[in-house]
Amino acid sequence: MNTASALVKLKEMAKKAGETIFERAKLASQVLGDDVWLADACHGNWDEAIQYLEAEYFPELSVAFSLNKLVVLYEKFQSIEEWILYKFNLNALWGVYLGTLKKENLPSKGDRVGPIPNKIHNEALEKIRELEYKVKKSDESFQNQSDRIRNLEEENRKLREENAELRGRVKQLERMMPRNRELV
Repeated sequence: MNTASALVKLKEMAKKAGETIFERAKLASQVLGDDVWLADACHGNWDEAIQYLEAEYFPELSVAFSLNKLVVLYEKFQSIEEWILYKFNLNALWGVYLGTLKKENLPSKGDRVGPIPNKIHNEALEKIRELEYKVKKSDESFQNQSDRIRNLEEENRKLREENAELRGRVKQLERMMPRNRELV
């Protein structure tokens, strides 16, 4: 094979490799977006899922370019045309992504930047706050019910003592009644 043929073949392979990495990024994003798979395979642990996918399906990227960054790129640039524009150069796309972040409002420290859109992340945080509020209210309700039960048990104990005392008086009165009948 001569040099010209080798260069043509390299160009074809580079194009195929670029299209393949785009498709692989798309599939990885889909897999990582599957909450059921994430829960089953990695106990919901995002970092564990990334490590697993990198080791099994992206071993050639792990040192040069992390899978997490690759998925972030796919989430930001979902059109293959954008990737073609940058000749599938991951570092160039990453630079554009970082430049875009600077132009947009940067997320606050608590916001997650990555494959999970902030809208979904914020909805999840809101759901967590709602559940925490419900747990707090349930705890308060439980405490109130526990206090009420203790009060009712104490009242019940006092009533039983009173009842026992009154029964004793009734028995004493019943014993006295036959005597009173004899006197009449």
